Amino acid sequence: MGNVKIFYGIMHVPDAEREASFQQLQKDLEDYDFAVALDEGRVGRWFACRTLLEHFLKEAKGYTHVCILPDYVTLCYKFHETLHRAVSALKNEIVSVYSNSPAATSALQYGKAWVTRYGDVSEPFVLSRKDAKELLKFKDLGVDIKNGAGSDAFLNLFCLANERLTWTTAVSLVEYVGGKRAAIPPFADMTKVDYKTDAVFAAPESQDFHSLGLFPRQYLEKYPIHKLMFKYERMANGKG
Repeated sequence: MGNVKIFYGIMHVPDAEREASFQQLQKDLEDYDFAVALDEGRVGRWFACRTLLEHFLKEAKGYTHVCILPDYVTLCYKFHETLHRAVSALKNEIVSVYSNSPAATSALQYGKAWVTRYGDVSEPFVLSRKDAKELLKFKDLGVDIKNGAGSDAFLNLFCLANERLTWTTAVSLVEYVGGKRAAIPPFADMTKVDYKTDAVFAAPESQDFHSLGLFPRQYLEKYPIHKLMFKYERMANGKG
């Protein structure tokens, strides 16, 4: 794959509490190409994400990657430039840019730029054109997505099914607006972060299973990786 070129997709729920952050997000991205998908019925962000992925593959010619953003994030200083450097270091991987876990703090203590796990993705995330195609195919496997399922939850299941590691920046490139989940550590100027440094591999923590809980266990049990994941889950809950 040649030079990285990133297209943006914003998932938007049109209501008063989201409007300010949504308008700011559009302003911050006004120099770049992006599309917006509405989730007016609040039927789940995955459906808005799916619309954006389809648009990216069909209409965003010349772009190598798509960054899927919820409408309630604040971007770090020089977000696009920093994201471009991060994705360029891992062109063929699934990249997430929101960090709030102890593993991220540990990675920074060891001088690492990334945390890598099986099936642990938070919004926003970045997919290559190939992975966007594969994720859209995966929607046909009969997975019953409950109302309100996030795009990250569905992507997590995709990663489990395909035994794919995901890569999360140790320092968040975004902050959630008005939410209880704060990035650790607070983001600032990441323009000097070396994204070619190694990653810390982390077993999932108990909090990482909230999104997978949207899916009935029998769906997760279809995939070879589930035994490893459930072992990690027991360890995270102190059950050995």
